[in-house]
Amino acid sequence: MKNKKVIIIICLIVLLLIGVIIFILKPKEDYSDKYVKLIVNAATLKIKLYNNPSAEAFYEKLKNGNLKVVAVDNGGFEKVATLEYSLPMNDETITARAGDVFLYQGNKIVVFYGKNDYSYTKIGKIESTNASYLKSILGNGEVTLEFSL
Repeated sequence: MKNKKVIIIICLIVLLLIGVIIFILKPKEDYSDKYVKLIVNAATLKIKLYNNPSAEAFYEKLKNGNLKVVAVDNGGFEKVATLEYSLPMNDETITARAGDVFLYQGNKIVVFYGKNDYSYTKIGKIESTNASYLKSILGNGEVTLEFSL
Protein backbone atom coordinates (compact mmCIF):
# COMPACT_ATOMS: atom_id res chain seq x y z
CA MET A 1 0.00 0.00 0.00
CA LYS A 2 2.81 2.37 0.91
CA ASN A 3 4.60 1.58 -2.39
CA LYS A 4 1.42 2.43 -4.35
CA LYS A 5 1.26 5.85 -2.72
CA VAL A 6 4.92 6.50 -3.50
CA ILE A 7 4.42 5.46 -7.14
CA ILE A 8 1.35 7.71 -7.44
CA ILE A 9 3.24 10.67 -5.95
CA ILE A 10 6.19 10.09 -8.30
CA CYS A 11 3.82 9.89 -11.29
CA LEU A 12 2.13 13.15 -10.27
CA ILE A 13 5.50 14.89 -9.91
CA VAL A 14 6.60 13.62 -13.34
CA LEU A 15 3.34 14.85 -14.90
CA LEU A 16 3.76 18.23 -13.23
CA LEU A 17 7.33 18.51 -14.51
CA ILE A 18 6.21 17.59 -18.04
CA GLY A 19 3.55 20.32 -17.86
CA VAL A 20 6.10 22.90 -16.73
CA ILE A 21 8.49 21.92 -19.53
CA ILE A 22 5.73 22.14 -22.15
CA PHE A 23 4.73 25.58 -20.84
CA ILE A 24 8.31 26.84 -20.96
CA LEU A 25 8.97 25.47 -24.45
CA LYS A 26 5.64 26.59 -25.91
CA PRO A 27 6.29 29.30 -28.50
CA LYS A 28 5.01 32.68 -27.40
CA GLU A 29 3.84 35.45 -29.70
CA ASP A 30 6.62 37.93 -30.15
CA TYR A 31 5.02 41.37 -29.87
CA SER A 32 6.85 44.67 -29.79
CA ASP A 33 5.92 47.54 -27.47
CA LYS A 34 4.51 49.53 -30.42
CA TYR A 35 0.87 50.18 -31.26
CA VAL A 36 -1.00 51.46 -34.29
CA LYS A 37 -4.49 52.92 -34.31
CA LEU A 38 -7.05 51.74 -36.89
CA ILE A 39 -10.17 53.78 -37.57
CA VAL A 40 -12.95 52.07 -39.49
CA ASN A 41 -16.56 53.27 -39.71
CA ALA A 42 -16.21 55.57 -36.66
CA ALA A 43 -14.73 52.77 -34.54
CA THR A 44 -11.19 53.14 -33.21
CA LEU A 45 -9.21 49.95 -32.72
CA LYS A 46 -5.80 49.44 -31.14
CA ILE A 47 -3.32 47.14 -32.93
CA LYS A 48 -0.34 45.72 -31.04
CA LEU A 49 2.49 45.22 -33.53
CA TYR A 50 4.61 42.11 -33.84
CA ASN A 51 8.34 42.35 -33.35
CA ASN A 52 9.52 41.79 -36.93
CA PRO A 53 10.98 43.83 -39.82
CA SER A 54 7.62 44.01 -41.63
CA ALA A 55 5.73 45.49 -38.68
CA GLU A 56 8.63 47.85 -38.00
CA ALA A 57 8.62 49.05 -41.63
CA PHE A 58 4.84 49.60 -41.45
CA TYR A 59 5.30 51.62 -38.26
CA GLU A 60 8.06 53.69 -39.86
CA LYS A 61 5.84 54.46 -42.88
CA LEU A 62 3.13 55.74 -40.53
CA LYS A 63 5.61 58.21 -39.02
CA ASN A 64 5.19 60.10 -42.32
CA GLY A 65 1.44 60.44 -41.77
CA ASN A 66 -1.79 58.51 -41.61
CA LEU A 67 -2.51 55.81 -44.17
CA LYS A 68 -6.00 55.65 -45.69
CA VAL A 69 -6.81 52.68 -47.88
CA VAL A 70 -9.97 51.18 -49.33
CA ALA A 71 -10.41 47.53 -48.38
CA VAL A 72 -12.65 44.97 -50.07
CA ASP A 73 -14.13 41.69 -48.93
CA ASN A 74 -12.27 38.53 -49.76
CA GLY A 75 -13.54 35.06 -49.01
CA GLY A 76 -16.00 36.12 -46.32
CA PHE A 77 -13.29 36.23 -43.62
CA GLU A 78 -11.09 39.25 -44.40
CA LYS A 79 -10.82 42.78 -45.76
CA VAL A 80 -7.90 43.39 -48.14
CA ALA A 81 -6.41 46.74 -49.19
CA THR A 82 -3.54 47.37 -51.58
CA LEU A 83 -0.74 49.58 -50.31
CA GLU A 84 1.07 52.09 -52.54
CA TYR A 85 4.36 50.55 -51.45
CA SER A 86 5.80 47.18 -50.53
CA LEU A 87 6.93 46.09 -47.08
CA PRO A 88 9.47 43.38 -46.23
CA MET A 89 7.91 39.93 -46.28
CA ASN A 90 8.42 37.30 -43.59
CA ASP A 91 5.75 34.87 -44.76
CA GLU A 92 4.83 31.81 -42.79
CA THR A 93 1.95 29.38 -43.12
CA ILE A 94 -0.38 30.40 -40.36
CA THR A 95 -3.98 30.22 -39.22
CA ALA A 96 -5.29 33.78 -39.30
CA ARG A 97 -8.05 34.59 -36.83
CA ALA A 98 -10.36 37.52 -36.17
CA GLY A 99 -8.31 40.54 -35.17
CA ASP A 100 -5.16 39.57 -37.02
CA VAL A 101 -3.61 42.22 -39.26
CA PHE A 102 -1.28 40.63 -41.79
CA LEU A 103 0.65 41.50 -44.91
CA TYR A 104 -0.04 39.55 -48.10
CA GLN A 105 2.24 39.52 -51.17
CA GLY A 106 4.27 42.38 -49.70
CA ASN A 107 1.83 45.14 -50.66
CA LYS A 108 -1.58 44.18 -49.31
CA ILE A 109 -2.76 44.81 -45.76
CA VAL A 110 -5.33 42.28 -44.53
CA VAL A 111 -7.67 42.67 -41.56
CA PHE A 112 -9.33 39.43 -40.50
CA TYR A 113 -12.81 39.05 -39.08
CA GLY A 114 -12.83 35.28 -39.65
CA LYS A 115 -10.40 32.40 -39.91
CA ASN A 116 -8.12 31.30 -42.76
CA ASP A 117 -5.02 29.14 -43.23
CA TYR A 118 -2.52 30.60 -45.68
CA SER A 119 0.91 32.18 -46.02
CA TYR A 120 1.08 35.68 -44.54
CA THR A 121 3.47 38.05 -42.81
CA LYS A 122 2.41 39.07 -39.31
CA ILE A 123 1.94 42.79 -38.75
CA GLY A 124 -0.21 43.02 -35.62
CA LYS A 125 -3.20 41.93 -33.57
CA ILE A 126 -6.25 44.06 -32.81
CA GLU A 127 -6.73 44.14 -29.06
CA SER A 128 -9.99 43.65 -27.14
CA THR A 129 -12.21 42.51 -29.99
CA ASN A 130 -14.04 39.50 -31.41
CA ALA A 131 -15.17 38.21 -34.79
CA SER A 132 -18.78 39.40 -34.64
CA TYR A 133 -17.80 42.94 -33.61
CA LEU A 134 -15.19 43.16 -36.36
CA LYS A 135 -17.64 41.86 -38.94
CA SER A 136 -20.22 44.44 -37.84
CA ILE A 137 -17.87 47.43 -38.10
CA LEU A 138 -16.14 46.29 -41.29
CA GLY A 139 -19.52 45.76 -42.93
CA ASN A 140 -20.14 44.42 -46.41
CA GLY A 141 -18.39 45.66 -49.52
CA GLU A 142 -15.76 48.38 -49.55
CA VAL A 143 -14.62 50.11 -46.38
CA THR A 144 -12.02 52.78 -45.66
CA LEU A 145 -9.32 51.81 -43.19
CA GLU A 146 -7.24 54.57 -41.61
CA PHE A 147 -4.03 53.56 -39.85
CA SER A 148 -2.14 56.05 -37.67
CA LEU A 149 0.29 56.26 -34.78
